[in-house]
Amino acid sequence: MRRTGWPAKILVLSAAAAVLAGCGSSGTGTGGSNAAPASSGADFATETLGTVSNLMHTDEYVAAQEGFYAQNGLNVKIKIFESGSDVTKAMQAGTVKFGSASTTAVPSARAAGVPLKLLVGGMNDATSSLYDGPLAIVGRADRGITTQASSLKGKRIGVLTGSTTEQYLQAYLQKNGMSEKDVTIVNLQVPDHPVSLKQGDVDAVASWEPYVSQEISELGSNAVVVSRGEGLLGYVIGLGVLDPTLRSSRALVVKFVTAAAEADAFIRKNPQKAAQDAANYLPGLSVTMAADAIKNHMKWDPRLSVCTQTAMKEGAAQLFQAGDISKQVPLPEMMDTSIIGQVEKAHPAWFADLPPVPANC
Repeated sequence: MRRTGWPAKILVLSAAAAVLAGCGSSGTGTGGSNAAPASSGADFATETLGTVSNLMHTDEYVAAQEGFYAQNGLNVKIKIFESGSDVTKAMQAGTVKFGSASTTAVPSARAAGVPLKLLVGGMNDATSSLYDGPLAIVGRADRGITTQASSLKGKRIGVLTGSTTEQYLQAYLQKNGMSEKDVTIVNLQVPDHPVSLKQGDVDAVASWEPYVSQEISELGSNAVVVSRGEGLLGYVIGLGVLDPTLRSSRALVVKFVTAAAEADAFIRKNPQKAAQDAANYLPGLSVTMAADAIKNHMKWDPRLSVCTQTAMKEGAAQLFQAGDISKQVPLPEMMDTSIIGQVEKAHPAWFADLPPVPANC
């Protein structure tokens, strides 16, 4: 396997997209009451949330746009990064206190000595340990790519190295008797995948939404979907904090988790509006494509079930086996299920439409 490094794109956002101070819209919340407006008063806690520029973080955008943060007394400024590892670095540096956490980011952080912990799911299927709906491998037919894994041999494949996109490619190749040694890995920021594929800089990409849908749309008849959400790995994205924050600011953490749970319920009922909310943070996003992806290729479940825990453990094990992290990380260090359990008991209506979680996974 040859790795080709490309310079990372500098993400330039408008002030409205990069930082939004918990300014809930006047839309109706999941419970039927109007979202409370944000306030600059002393009773509101002002915090910065680090997130990533993709659809898997829609619940964080929705919580701001629909006023769920504000309803919990939070004035939230959202800072957008290009990857989960960038969010982790910002949390470690202290520039953000709350941030996105995933089955890739948490074990990677823990192995590097950063005490990140997942507290609530977002883009998650609590009934399965192998949910990877927003992930896909898309290639160019004119480069000889077909739906057969063997067509990837010798090809240049764009991934964001160290991310879930690379994990998905690794799992797909392994399933089909191959490895990364059989392809050339090109390190690309995921927002650069569609244009790099369209220009022919790479033969295929492993991406996440909304870029998967964008790639398929832009290539048209030349697009080949090699693999899409076929259950190769467990992919969970939610909210996390560092251990010191959890110990010192638990009441504040509960407010964030509460807002996230209501946002997930809202997304399940209102995928079109959720896509519109996400478009305020993702410049150039097609609301039509985003709504389709949110409804048909993603699940929104805040529960940290036994399946979610299995996904985290297996994700960490895969990273260790691939040599991406240097040590195994125990599950209790990576996840705290108590707060979302507390929120579910307090707000059962937000969870009523979800399927029951299995006793074993």
